[in-house]
Amino acid sequence: GQEILGPDCTAENYPMTAKLLQGVMLDMRLMEFAVKYHLLRARPYQLDPRIEPLREIRSPSFASGHTLWAYIQAYTWGELLPEKRSEFVDLAYEIALSREIMGVHYPCDEEAARQLAHRMLLLMWLTADFQRDFAVAKAEWK
Repeated sequence: GQEILGPDCTAENYPMTAKLLQGVMLDMRLMEFAVKYHLLRARPYQLDPRIEPLREIRSPSFASGHTLWAYIQAYTWGELLPEKRSEFVDLAYEIALSREIMGVHYPCDEEAARQLAHRMLLLMWLTADFQRDFAVAKAEWK
């Protein structure tokens, strides 16, 4: 949140928001690795020796974990602060694009992660725990 909201956006200043985002991230990580290790997709540089990645990564490529992380946070922040939604989504897009530029993901890895993040958040909304945590976090921003 600090990239958009500034240095005062800390877990200490917004503990309920931090709790909400921690829960979202835990669920996201479970989904990320379940998908990655089910599909076992090679990274671009593993299949094309002409690609020189900025960093080699050992986990499978699909779907992009960084992109999943960026979009699920952007979508959550966008619900907390709708007036800042486009800024959060734009930042998530930049993060996704950076993974392609680094040579560690395919464009479809990024698109799948974006869609997965959206679907995950829609499913989280169906749980009483998420609704409760969201309401308490939202109250911090009024």
